[in-house]
Amino acid sequence: MKLIATALLALPFSPLVVESTPKPDTLVNGTLKLMSYPLYKPKTFRLVILGSGHAVGLVFAYNQTQKSWGGFTGKFHFKNDWSGDGLAQNDEVSHLTVSYTLTKEFYRAYRWTGFSPKKARLYGALESAFLMTFVEVPMDAFNPTQGFGVEDLIANYTGVGLGLLKVSRPGNWDIKTSVKSNPFSSQKHLFAQTLAQFDNFIFWGTYRPNLKWGRRQPFSLGLGYSTRRDSDGIRPLRELYLGAGTTLPDLVRAFAPDVAKYFEVLDFYYFNLNWHVTIK
Repeated sequence: MKLIATALLALPFSPLVVESTPKPDTLVNGTLKLMSYPLYKPKTFRLVILGSGHAVGLVFAYNQTQKSWGGFTGKFHFKNDWSGDGLAQNDEVSHLTVSYTLTKEFYRAYRWTGFSPKKARLYGALESAFLMTFVEVPMDAFNPTQGFGVEDLIANYTGVGLGLLKVSRPGNWDIKTSVKSNPFSSQKHLFAQTLAQFDNFIFWGTYRPNLKWGRRQPFSLGLGYSTRRDSDGIRPLRELYLGAGTTLPDLVRAFAPDVAKYFEVLDFYYFNLNWHVTIK
């Protein structure tokens, strides 16, 4: 559910690139003068939209975390997150995926306002890292029912690093998610609370071969990971997935490339047909 929240919070920010074309050199009093127009100049109005969207989104997300997981009113303590949370590393994979997705979406948001690619990458990575660190410290670390997870923090920063790699050197690989059933029918709040709700998500590493269509080829292959419960309803079982599918922007790009950029904020969700095996 964290990834769905990511898309909702990023919707106010269209991933369009704003670039100012520098004017040619001119002669002033018979002397060649170089015009000092910056190539990238953030637009004030878009910065206001970005800031307002951040404020509203963060307040809403924070409110949902308190309703889903409770407040951070206890003492600092650690938790055995790798093998002690009953999620068989599904939580760590979700942290990596969320951090990765946030880094990409924040990068797009800062590019939309007019920042250079370099600055947008920096700001996007820093903001994603800050937010995911805040989730661990103080939110989880001081939450009596949670605790500080070193593995979660490592997964967070790994996701930020992979997101930074993706926006720096775009390729045909990606990290995405899908769900087994409609999460809105079983969750009262934005974030997953129960084991069954965590088990509902599949996290994917995908690769989209160009074939003869190049970038307009919409279909990708995916390797996925998820969990489910054993017959006792408690013990986690790992699931490995092999899938083929697409995303909404990839599908739109196949028929209307100029329109696809308006849907890129939704490229985290992987519509797919899959086959899976369970590992006990």
